[in-house]
Amino acid sequence: SFTVTASRTLVANFSLNAYTITTSSNPTAGGNTSGGGTYNYGDTATVSATANAGYTFVNWTEGGTVVSTDEDYSFTVTSSRTLVANFSTNQYIITTSSNPTVGGTTSGGGTYNYGDTATVSATANVGYTFINWTEGGTVVSNDEDYSFTVTSSRDLVANFSQDEYIITTVANPTVGGTTAGGGTYHYGDTATVVAVANPNYNFVNWTENGTVVSTDATYSFTVTESRNLTANFDEIMSVDDPISKTYGIYPNPVRDFATVMMGDEHINSVQIYHVSGQLVKVLKGNGLNQFQIDMRLYDKTSYIIKVFTDKGVKTFKILRK
Repeated sequence: SFTVTASRTLVANFSLNAYTITTSSNPTAGGNTSGGGTYNYGDTATVSATANAGYTFVNWTEGGTVVSTDEDYSFTVTSSRTLVANFSTNQYIITTSSNPTVGGTTSGGGTYNYGDTATVSATANVGYTFINWTEGGTVVSNDEDYSFTVTSSRDLVANFSQDEYIITTVANPTVGGTTAGGGTYHYGDTATVVAVANPNYNFVNWTENGTVVSTDATYSFTVTESRNLTANFDEIMSVDDPISKTYGIYPNPVRDFATVMMGDEHINSVQIYHVSGQLVKVLKGNGLNQFQIDMRLYDKTSYIIKVFTDKGVKTFKILRK
């Protein structure tokens, strides 16, 4: 205000308003921002968000309100602003499987955040052994428990091998017969071992470490471990003239009754087998050194007579006529 005393030319001076644009990241590890600073009113500001590895840009917010979903956000400056670039942590899927599927089980797969530590584990089933972890055919670990930092989705395969076992067969005595069926088998295979007696010998049983495991010449079993099997044979004894020997069976051939003579041994039991090896009859012994068998009860063919005494086992062959 002033008193007019003369003509005057007056100039009103204005300054352009300046505004501050502030940018930040949420979370701070999620990425970087640029474009913040001081701007004049009416200027065009462009703020940019760049996600770090393992993160993805989501949006720009101001006071919790979304103002843009573009990484590069341009606007006309009319006021100061505080802008937040929001990032989400990337999630990845870890898949595990077994090869072969019956070889074992796996665990540890699932959804992980970027940077997490994942541990996948492989457990072999009975009869299988863990070999390694592979990804796309490439070995990534030889450890059953494999730990790693998650930076991407992964498809991991636990590889297993089927255990192999050796079945060994021998004849006792070696002149008693032959054996077959031994060799290398996988866990769970069915092995069949066969014992064939030589002339004048009779198959007795299969033993393992001295323990009888089968009395059948053809013995089948499921392989779960390596085994050392022995086929035992007895020499067949035959006596037609009991007067000249203390051990034997007479008469031979026999029509009615056969007498077993065992010298100074006491008879506990007698087993009668068809010549094919099939058990026909078990007779309780009398504790004496002689035993009589009624052969009229049996068909006309050859038989193997096993006599169990207090000192061992003797085997005879007799013909029922």
